[in-house]
Amino acid sequence: MVYELWDEETGNLLSEFATEADALALVREQVESSGRDSLDHVFLSAWIQADEDGPTDARVLAQGEELVVRALRAAPNHQGYKASA
Repeated sequence: MVYELWDEETGNLLSEFATEADALALVREQVESSGRDSLDHVFLSAWIQADEDGPTDARVLAQGEELVVRALRAAPNHQGYKASA
């Protein structure tokens, strides 16, 4: 499976990752350096293959604040981050 971070406003692919954990780590770094609002137009998608011979399908997993919360909750030292801190 491939995970991708996209900027919805520009339509640009920001980065792709082998794991969701790696993608969420980058989201956390962005929150720390530029704040939560910097991710308002960013979404995480994954290319999912239903079966070995089937086609792959891109699905949006989270966007904006939902993405931020997902990333913070996945942090190794997660201690109950608030959704609107």
